[in-house]
Amino acid sequence: MKNLIAILALNVFYLTSFGQLPIDAETGKVVYTEVVDLNGLNKKDIYQKAKLWVVSNLKAGDNMVELEGSNSDQIVGTGNLVFDDIPTGYGNGKRDKITSVNLNFKFIVFIKDGKYKYEVSNFLLTYKWLNAYVWQEYSSDLIEIAPAPLLKKETDIEEYRSRIKSTAHSALNSLIQDFKSAMSKSQSSEDW
Repeated sequence: MKNLIAILALNVFYLTSFGQLPIDAETGKVVYTEVVDLNGLNKKDIYQKAKLWVVSNLKAGDNMVELEGSNSDQIVGTGNLVFDDIPTGYGNGKRDKITSVNLNFKFIVFIKDGKYKYEVSNFLLTYKWLNAYVWQEYSSDLIEIAPAPLLKKETDIEEYRSRIKSTAHSALNSLIQDFKSAMSKSQSSEDW
């Protein structure tokens, strides 16, 4: 019985924390970061893997990627995620939606022998709200998402913000998991 209660408590914790954005205690901004051990790999090998992933996977409007030499201890890239339309659940069905949703961010990898640290931060969210054929454009970070024009009740505004944040959080987690997976793969000369 105690095990069942513990499992249920863990499931409730997981369900309530899913979709929560990681907020840095010092800055109050959204920051995804983690230190990952890669025992057995030297700094140069980790740098090469990270560089290949950043160049291959981060798609930004300006394609800016800074690679500071083959023995550098960091890589800085910008990324851009484009989302499908997000239905609002309000108004006239198909005409009320959040569209042209883009999330720009900075992706930094710090490198040492045997480990790396990634940091995904500096978010800029841009989108349009289509309501009865009227477009309104918005731009914000991931915390202060502008309220939708038709929403008056605070619960509706929070649900709308939550829907955008959850979509962004899910996409960012997928991107980070892809990066971590690529970094942890062992390479052989037959991989290509």
